[in-house]
Amino acid sequence: MLILAGVSLNAIIGDNGIITKALNASFLSEMTAVQEAYELWQTSHYDDNEMPTNGIVQSKDINENGRLYGEIAYYRRWSETGIMPSTSIKLDTESFNSEYNGDILYLPRGVEDLYYLDNKKLGLEEDKKYIIDLTTGIIYAISGYTVENVDVHSLPMYKAVANGVTTAPKFAQAEVSGGGDNVKYAGEKYLKDKNGNYIDENGNIVDEENRVENPYGFEIISDPSNKNIYKLYNNGDLYAKGEKGFLLNSSKEEKESINPYIWKDIKLPNNIPGSSSNDVKIYPGYGTIFVVDSNKDLWAWGLNDNNVLGLSKEEQVEYNGRDIIKLNLFGKKVYKLFPLEFSTFVVTLDNGTYELYVCGWNSYGQLGIGNTETSQDCFTKVAFENPEKIVKITSHPRNGYHILALTEDGKCYFSGLKSELNFIFNGTDLSRDTYITKFTEIFNNKYGKAFDSKIIDVSSGVHYSGDYDFILTENKKLYIVSATKLEEQFFGTETGNVEKCYINCYFGFVKRKDVSGNVEYWVYYDSSENFYSSAFFGKLSARTWTKINDFLEAGDIDVTQIKDMFSTGMLSGSSVFILMNDGKLYGLGQNKDFGINDGITPMTESYQLIDISAKSNVKTVDQVIYNYYSAYKNPTFLLKVGDKYYITNDASLMYRNEIVKQNWIKIASNVEKFHASAYLNCLAYIDKQKDIWVLGEDARYLRNK
Repeated sequence: MLILAGVSLNAIIGDNGIITKALNASFLSEMTAVQEAYELWQTSHYDDNEMPTNGIVQSKDINENGRLYGEIAYYRRWSETGIMPSTSIKLDTESFNSEYNGDILYLPRGVEDLYYLDNKKLGLEEDKKYIIDLTTGIIYAISGYTVENVDVHSLPMYKAVANGVTTAPKFAQAEVSGGGDNVKYAGEKYLKDKNGNYIDENGNIVDEENRVENPYGFEIISDPSNKNIYKLYNNGDLYAKGEKGFLLNSSKEEKESINPYIWKDIKLPNNIPGSSSNDVKIYPGYGTIFVVDSNKDLWAWGLNDNNVLGLSKEEQVEYNGRDIIKLNLFGKKVYKLFPLEFSTFVVTLDNGTYELYVCGWNSYGQLGIGNTETSQDCFTKVAFENPEKIVKITSHPRNGYHILALTEDGKCYFSGLKSELNFIFNGTDLSRDTYITKFTEIFNNKYGKAFDSKIIDVSSGVHYSGDYDFILTENKKLYIVSATKLEEQFFGTETGNVEKCYINCYFGFVKRKDVSGNVEYWVYYDSSENFYSSAFFGKLSARTWTKINDFLEAGDIDVTQIKDMFSTGMLSGSSVFILMNDGKLYGLGQNKDFGINDGITPMTESYQLIDISAKSNVKTVDQVIYNYYSAYKNPTFLLKVGDKYYITNDASLMYRNEIVKQNWIKIASNVEKFHASAYLNCLAYIDKQKDIWVLGEDARYLRNK
């Protein structure tokens, strides 16, 4: 889903490439679609130096349509003064408008910043009129909508009346129109008077050759790699709004206030039952945090890729990823939760009945709901016998083409792309099916040979030649299962005696004992490229198991006292957490993952053993809570200390709305050319003297050549 300035682009894109008929019945959906159409047009036409407008608004359309006059003046006054007006938004139309008699006439620019939107340019239906106030950036419907007996014309006023959510005007007046005696059109390349004549700085009419560039004309710039939106004025002033940090050129103090490289305890709002008494359970997803409250209801905030939160279409439009939202499980209570990268499974309990529900990506039928539909806008029930017995659900971190579910009695179930485990299904009555869209038991002598011992764990990872699943059996044997084969794993010359496996994408650990009963730790490193040039990885052999006891013991780690270990990270690197029985926590990998306030460490300096307990604000840890590794997203992991949960390495999850800068701020001057594309939190622009300026947090991409 494309995100522009924190708004989801859910308008429908037609075959001709424009937004068509995105209006729904409700005013909220209607105005959201108009707003999205306008912002999309702006970001895709920033080189055109034009606006999607169709003339200055006639005064009769303002004065003769409900509270429209007062509503425009209300937000203009707020924009001009920076203070929310004291006028009650619940006043009747006559009383509300009377509060602003003369405001539009006497505010700078008057009605000249009010334009009709060009519905045809925006791909909107043409039976309704909309206007945009360039002074505030707010779009209004000329025909209002009644909510709680109040006539409203814009999204901000609708939300204020319906939900009590007050939102400041999008643009500060001085930033857009300039004010003063000169007539300056925001968004225009050149200065014009109200009749469209070119004028000079003093307002005198000139011919086209002597026209003067308007310093207040601007282009809106955004990029999918950047969560912020930018506004570049003709005079070279660059403004921005969005998330505080390097990409917003925030101050040192502001960046420190949202520092993602420390451990921060999670603060839940009081409206979540049990939050004040810590009677909640918190689970990490993939860039998402889930909360099961004291009533066993489910809440979440963070990424909603593939609609893993099961939101309705209207909720998806409104959802910003930072506000905590209650998920719809149809009144049923959470019994077990399994967040995956591309989907979310929930076992519910209702009047003694257990059911399995899911939402997310389903192109290969991997959700097990009996079809390959991917447009679910809610949780969908999955046919699964005795779902309360499920102990683990796993999918591949690179693609998620199939899903495995393991039950407490050792049964393993498969759904998704059949060819992922083709040798199991080949020659069976399912041989002609491309997808298996319902969970089907495997390793049961019908679909795959049964193991000689009960399955106690399944994990998913990636091998250099394809996607693999890892099976651990009760007799302590570890197997790799691929599309073509099943192989027992050897550790040196020995096999078996595996007590626990920590398998993740390209990288994993195994705890086992040798024939003498000594504890061993082995690492599996699998990559077709040399991603790792470090002291640690230099000792490993790719695509095979390597014993690392000597390395751990050289770092003063007693391998017999390791309580838990897991790896995480992305394709270009993995990090490891090692939790000891005494609560001390060690890290092996990139410093930015460990909450020790060290930012990004180049790969050549990575993979030194780090005492996280000594270098962070969390000294002892009861539990490390993690999800299975993502190939493409930042890892999400939590530390539990007593009743508190701590998180690091994701400012949006850690600080939520504290990271947002809602007002436009000036971040650079004298800018000639700027693109919003951002890689590893870095930006650059060219000034009017053709010099290049850079900023960011990774010196590897900023240093002089």
